[in-house]
Amino acid sequence: MSSQVVPEWGSILGEEYGAFRDALVAVLAEMDIEVDHDHIDHGVLHTPSAGTLGLNNVVRLCKSAPRERWREVIGEHLRRATAKPVPMELAAARPNLRVRITPE
Repeated sequence: MSSQVVPEWGSILGEEYGAFRDALVAVLAEMDIEVDHDHIDHGVLHTPSAGTLGLNNVVRLCKSAPRERWREVIGEHLRRATAKPVPMELAAARPNLRVRITPE
């Protein structure tokens, strides 16, 4: 990505955006997730199975992680974002449920 301009949404990484993009493409290949690579620089992934995934959150996660962990961070983020929902018994979920009270 030597001469490519860093997109605005990826500017948080500055000159490291190219390394992020390379890591993202590698992880996508490892996970066998097909995407339109032209959309990556627009900040989204369009996947046949998961629909549209924004990249802003994963860029922020990478910004706060050491570069050598980016592939791991990206992989974990994509696994969570593309995971299929599974039924869960209320008893198993109950310890993690919280009530949120908000003003009108």
